[in-house]
Amino acid sequence: MINKSILVSCLALLCSISYGQDTIPLQDVLKQALMHNFDVIVASGDAQIAGINNAKGEAGMLPTVSAGVFDTYSTNDLLQRFANGQEITSPNAGGNQFGAFVQVDWVVFDGLRMFHSKRRLEALDEQAKINLQLRMLDISRQVANAYAELQRLETLIEFSSQLITIAEERKQIEKMRWEAGLVAKSNFLRSGVSLNQLVVSNLNYKSNYSKTLGSLNALIGVERSMTWWPSKNAEATPEFENILIGGVETNANIKLLLIQQQVRNLELKQAKAGRFPTVALNGAYNFNRVDNTAGFSLLNRTYGPQAGITINIPLFNAGSINRNIKRGEVLLKQSEALVSAERIRTAALLEGNKASLAQIESILKIEKETIAWSKELVDIEMERLRKGQTDITALYQIQTDYENAAIRLSDAIYQRTITYNEIKFILGNVQ
Repeated sequence: MINKSILVSCLALLCSISYGQDTIPLQDVLKQALMHNFDVIVASGDAQIAGINNAKGEAGMLPTVSAGVFDTYSTNDLLQRFANGQEITSPNAGGNQFGAFVQVDWVVFDGLRMFHSKRRLEALDEQAKINLQLRMLDISRQVANAYAELQRLETLIEFSSQLITIAEERKQIEKMRWEAGLVAKSNFLRSGVSLNQLVVSNLNYKSNYSKTLGSLNALIGVERSMTWWPSKNAEATPEFENILIGGVETNANIKLLLIQQQVRNLELKQAKAGRFPTVALNGAYNFNRVDNTAGFSLLNRTYGPQAGITINIPLFNAGSINRNIKRGEVLLKQSEALVSAERIRTAALLEGNKASLAQIESILKIEKETIAWSKELVDIEMERLRKGQTDITALYQIQTDYENAAIRLSDAIYQRTITYNEIKFILGNVQ
């Protein structure tokens, strides 16, 4: 069942996106995606089917009961000769056979195969749930990374808009100074070139934002043309720090491989159970009546219960059981190797991302300081330009440094976010 609060949040998300006015928190976008993504819906259906199959009856642990009734009418040309010389002849002799039954069959021992089968169904049920978790993790990572890219582009759009405002003022100042004969026309032309470059960069950021937003809208199940804005980038939270504590055993891929190893082990036990005899109990209650219009027996009626036991001992089956056991042993070894390899790969990936995250945090600290100094330098040089105490060359270089610092800072924030998302994915965190 879908949680009511999640449904309300998703409806609110759709409404806010439709108007294209409000900023949408990442958690609301994730809820929307997890409810409408096709892969998640399919994986959820698979998990439900596996849960339905996880039953004792599916494993063969319960008896089967059947009932039936039949009524057969026939006509025959009858000729009977008996040892005492008597002869009965009857053309078109009629006959009617009526019967009813209730039958119970129950396999009570099959070398424990039914118990191994039930545990295998339980493992497959758990496997389907982990597959669903993996799909949810993957879609969450895609959405979170796209959301982070929107945040990066939004920051660059705002920053480039600020630079355009500065460049427009600079162009006006250089135009007045050139017209007054204080500077060469090249200064004015250079300020115009710089302004146009900033405008083009701003338009490129907006174009990339639209493309990213369209892809994200398709991912979360809303119209591609809908426009909305993400929340602003936030600093690291306690959750951001605590997430680094986890280990590889919570990784969904490792869990899945461990379940697959368990399934292989149970399949091997099922194959070995084929060497044991099968014991089945059966019981029935039958009613049978035969009516004939001619012949020696005109009425025959039988009814009553019956019970029995069947023991099936495998003696020779062309080596099928041994081959199944050998295949099962190979598959089990393969699954054990896959688990070991995935543990090593995941541990290396996790440590690499943790180390990368620590380096990115150091870069962020430096870039924040750099952009603060660059901004102050731009403000100082702009004031000097207004007073005619500097030329455009010095300001152009300082502004370029400021622009590059802002791009590096936004890239570092983006890299920190996607690295963090990757760590969450490795550790099995859906949101």
